[in-house]
Amino acid sequence: MPPTNPDKHDRLRISRVVDVPLREVSGICLRRGRDRQMSLLAVGDRAAKVVWISLPESDDESLDWQSKDVGKFTDSDLAGDDPQIEAVCADGAGRVLLLQEWPPRAELVDFEMSQTLASIELHVEGNDEIAVSWADPTGSHGEGMVLQPGGHLLVAKEKDPAALIEFGPPGSRSQGLTRGGALAAGDRWVVAKGKQEFVGLATWLPGRALAKACKDLSDLEIGPDSCP
Repeated sequence: MPPTNPDKHDRLRISRVVDVPLREVSGICLRRGRDRQMSLLAVGDRAAKVVWISLPESDDESLDWQSKDVGKFTDSDLAGDDPQIEAVCADGAGRVLLLQEWPPRAELVDFEMSQTLASIELHVEGNDEIAVSWADPTGSHGEGMVLQPGGHLLVAKEKDPAALIEFGPPGSRSQGLTRGGALAAGDRWVVAKGKQEFVGLATWLPGRALAKACKDLSDLEIGPDSCP
């Protein structure tokens, strides 16, 4: 029989609180390495550094944070100071993608090789409100991202205006935004190596209810700035 109070059973509870060795955390994700070990990664926008811990089997086990200066990776274009890294995610091959707010770009890195595999500039063509804001150094850019099949990338533009933008190689067609449309667990994100350019293929604006609930899309991740 189903539980008599589903909300009570579905409620999330804090099981452990740990300090992250970064001045500011801007993104987190789970990653399964080549040894199949699951780890929790975190990035900040103040330094080109990724920190991670291997997930323990028990909450009582000690946690040992490790770090790498990705700005020193071979072929990386990330600045050592204030790189504005806003999001991180990993594919099924254990490779890690870092999203930079300005300039709008992403880097796919290999931890074991300490190398940047792909450096991707993100452009929004045209002269509408989103394109103008995306090209403005003082404007709003990427705040979060999701890997999509076929080497596409879904990016959350923070505000002014808030939007979801699907990026892909020039000439490719939008895959659309559907439930379960993210890259499947265990799959490799297929992308060419080296420097390249992705363009905006499709854009979605928040509906009236969502726009009213949050002034920008970062509120969905950390809550409104006015909240304690």
